Amino acid sequence: MSTTTQLKIGSKFITVMYKNYVVIVQKRGNGYTVWVRSPGITLERMEIGRGAQVNPTIFQRIQDPGDRIAISDIINYITMNFDTIVEEEMLKALESIAKDPRINFVPKPPTDKERLISLLVDYVMRERTIRTFYIHEGGLTDRTSVLGVYCYDQTRGYYRECEEELKSEMIKIAQGIEWVKDRTVARVVEEAVTRIKGLTLTKLEYMRHALVIGDKIFHWDTFMKTGILEDGLTSPSPDKVVFHWTPWRIDIEKWKKVRKGLEQYIPPKNISEVVEAFVTMAPKPYEIFYSWVRSPTEPQEVSRAKIGLLLQIIGYCLYPHDYPFHKAILLVGEGGNGKSTYLGLIEKILGEWNVAHVPLSQLDPNVNRFAASALYGKLANVAAEPPTEYRGRFDPSLFKALTGEDAVPIERKYEDMFFAKNYAKLIFSANVLPELGEDTKAFWDRWIVIEFPNTFPRTMSRDEFLEKYLLPYAQEILICSIYAFYVALRSGGFTTVGAGDPKEEWLKRSNPIYAVVRAMIDDGLIVLDKNAKVSKNDLYQLYVKVCQDEGERCVDKRILTGFLERFYGIRSAKVKVLGKNLSVYVGIGITLDGYTMVDKPETPREWVIGAKQVQPVQV
Repeated sequence: MSTTTQLKIGSKFITVMYKNYVVIVQKRGNGYTVWVRSPGITLERMEIGRGAQVNPTIFQRIQDPGDRIAISDIINYITMNFDTIVEEEMLKALESIAKDPRINFVPKPPTDKERLISLLVDYVMRERTIRTFYIHEGGLTDRTSVLGVYCYDQTRGYYRECEEELKSEMIKIAQGIEWVKDRTVARVVEEAVTRIKGLTLTKLEYMRHALVIGDKIFHWDTFMKTGILEDGLTSPSPDKVVFHWTPWRIDIEKWKKVRKGLEQYIPPKNISEVVEAFVTMAPKPYEIFYSWVRSPTEPQEVSRAKIGLLLQIIGYCLYPHDYPFHKAILLVGEGGNGKSTYLGLIEKILGEWNVAHVPLSQLDPNVNRFAASALYGKLANVAAEPPTEYRGRFDPSLFKALTGEDAVPIERKYEDMFFAKNYAKLIFSANVLPELGEDTKAFWDRWIVIEFPNTFPRTMSRDEFLEKYLLPYAQEILICSIYAFYVALRSGGFTTVGAGDPKEEWLKRSNPIYAVVRAMIDDGLIVLDKNAKVSKNDLYQLYVKVCQDEGERCVDKRILTGFLERFYGIRSAKVKVLGKNLSVYVGIGITLDGYTMVDKPETPREWVIGAKQVQPVQV
């Protein structure tokens, strides 16, 4: 820069005085705001993006072409070297102060408290690799956020949060020193933690889509290139930043034995091949999975496809840092059917430290605004919804953000709030669901519903069952799950053969009126037909009868009428029957089977479906 310039600096601005011009460059978000002034007036104000260059021709109000070039050079130099200039000028200022003979820099001897802080810091850092990770969010906020203090687990090969662990250790040491007063301990430990954070501050750079499985890092990105397990495995080290560890080892030889008939190794190309390997490697777990999802009315290949889906879901949870396909899982079915055992298996495979347990109802932002924080840094959120009634309607906005890879605010105690994308896969088991505040395709497309249709006698606890029948095959289940999700990633989606209709299942479990009306339709007691009509009293009487048989709470006729109008487009009318006005529903009719359950029906027999051809409605 020209020797005729003079600098004034701050952390966010640099001011340059050149001849009778003042150039001010202020750092903002993803760029800079620049002012060019001369005495009394602003000649130019502009916004410049990072890396952009200023052309001298824009300074039309500066008469001298040489000055235009000089000022544009000044601006371009500052915007390209802003941080370096600030740092160099700050160091020069410190050096000049240090050389000033008027300033006495003789350090004071450290106090007992300062010595204790130094000893604590040295002790906890001596044999640990500690990193205080931070991220730079950029954008409009241009903010740096600290994620927390992490220690490298030398035995397992991954980084885990450890701030509370370090505090606890330092508190025990400090309390054991006779002269340290109790009221001093907390302040000393907090200052020691602050010093550790400053000494270990590290920009977050990590192995994406990687986790430690057993004693090896498994890197999905490398594995996906070839489909060969060995290619995805590497040895852990502190410079390979990974945040998840699962306790099960990948036994490659077991998988090779299953595929030994091939002249050269070929990864499975579809879910059927994975399920075939599952049958061979883990016959007992295969039988259990099959018993969970088998329906007597469906072909065996459909049930086997659903077994493949159960494996894909486990593999889905083992895929960190992204939420591909934007799917949440809903397990449905009455009690004692295996849902809880399957959820327990997922938690055991992943490791309980990698799993959150936030119920679906808590993912309503109006209920719990901190719910997303509980999911941060987890592989899965596994929750059985409690069998209680919900108050109000469920707001799915946070749920859609969590499954849609939108950045959500993460608020943690004593830490900076920051924004992050959730990758904990959402898996719920529910017999009762909340009513929705919206009915959109975007919401229903986020769900995969799996029915567990069978009921089993309870002979042992869930944990005993897992330990006896499933966890001895944990390695085999793990490998098959990895390959099942490999197939999903290669094909661009899950195997959904036999999966339920999310909207249908949700309405049945969130709206007791819908559940009863659906049961009446499924049992052939009523029919939706635009040409049908039925007495309101008769239909309501039938509804109450079925409602009581189903064990549901019945609503009054007015609420039932509103439901039929809203969900099925049924309309109300009055018609004359034998000279009397009769209140009827148009678009719905009672069948002959339903007619036999109504005491003293008002509906004319010729209107009954099955008794006679339904006549066109004249109302």
